[in-house]
Amino acid sequence: MSFLKDVFQTADEIKQSQEKLKNAVDASSCQAAALIRPYLSEAQNETLSEILEGLVASVAEHSFQIGYSSAMQKFAETAVALEAGSHVQQ
Repeated sequence: MSFLKDVFQTADEIKQSQEKLKNAVDASSCQAAALIRPYLSEAQNETLSEILEGLVASVAEHSFQIGYSSAMQKFAETAVALEAGSHVQQ
């Protein structure tokens, strides 16, 4: 049961970290946009919006992949330890 608890806890931590990172990137993008947008044409503003949306999506996806890989490694190590422990008990 402890293993499943760790799985769900790690999944929650990944989701929270992903949200924090996405929010930080969103905030930085908004600050940069507020400083830059008044000096851009409508077409340039649209291009900037597309770039910022792509950046936020990319950062969120990469942070998820990193967290997921780390979690899977932790789960594999835990499974090996549990298996080794069950062999010792037998």
